[in-house]
Amino acid sequence: MGKPYKEKARELEREANSKSRLAMHTGREYPTMISGLYEKAGDAWVKQANESPGHYPGNLLLYAAKDYENARKSAKTESERDRIKKKESAMELKARSLKRKPKQRTPIGFAYLAIASFLAALFFISFNLTGYAVTGQSKTNLSFLALGLFFLGLVFVFCYFKNKK
Repeated sequence: MGKPYKEKARELEREANSKSRLAMHTGREYPTMISGLYEKAGDAWVKQANESPGHYPGNLLLYAAKDYENARKSAKTESERDRIKKKESAMELKARSLKRKPKQRTPIGFAYLAIASFLAALFFISFNLTGYAVTGQSKTNLSFLALGLFFLGLVFVFCYFKNKK
């Protein structure tokens, strides 16, 4: 059994980078070899993305696009650059479509606060239930308290529906 594509891609990238540095220091050119290594690394990233769709294939395809870009930069002929550019563009487009979207949380806390506020308002507005015994307040004060809690509940309902979208 061979190496996983991820390890193979990293190994090919390291080899292409070392050849690139060697070419820079010695003045020799290895464009075909370097371009081929980067292209193979990009192909390995694509295979890894296709094999393991649960591991954020969009990110793996971005790695492939980056390797294709490096291969294009070190390609010798214009036709080779165009061929690699098409692969690079295709990977970037596919990666953007697969890019993981952040999971949106439901603002359930606002719903709980709204329910609690409405229940408290109902409790304070029903004078027969409390018998004016709550903190010894008058009917007017309890009505204002209930009204305030009711409006607070409306605000929480508004926040819940606003954040839900």
